[in-house]
Amino acid sequence: MWSRLTFGDGLRAELGSPRRARRLGSSPRSRVWRVELPQAPAVVKQIVDGPDADERYAREVAALRLAWRAETPVVPALLATDPVERVLVLEHLDHRRPAGDWIVDYAAALARLHAAAGPADAGVLPRWRGPDRADVDAFLGLTSSRRPWAAAWWSWSTGSESSAA
Repeated sequence: MWSRLTFGDGLRAELGSPRRARRLGSSPRSRVWRVELPQAPAVVKQIVDGPDADERYAREVAALRLAWRAETPVVPALLATDPVERVLVLEHLDHRRPAGDWIVDYAAALARLHAAAGPADAGVLPRWRGPDRADVDAFLGLTSSRRPWAAAWWSWSTGSESSAA
């Protein structure tokens, strides 16, 4: 689980060498690190091996590029990619506490996201397979420290016991 940061020669040539890589929690389908690059902090995400890993990588890259076209971008900038290793390097965004009327900003961002794509973009995103039980458990594991009710809600709503609880 705690594998080394994958940051190949091509990424180093484009962005410089990362420093202070810190592994972050993520789903079982990816590995994520926060790194310091010469220009700014960044997030490195690697899509891990699996039967659909190449499709997941292609979908995420395509989705980020489409969403970045929004009038005011609604995703972090995609700084660089390494398709062979299925690595994405993203702009790091600092956490900000949402405003009291966050729902208005959320709705506006969602509208910008939908407006960013048009008929010419049909088929750009590869088909998607939704999360499986391991993904749900990983998500609940990430949220349970901040939202202890999440795992209990999942168990109640599905009539099952979560291993993340």
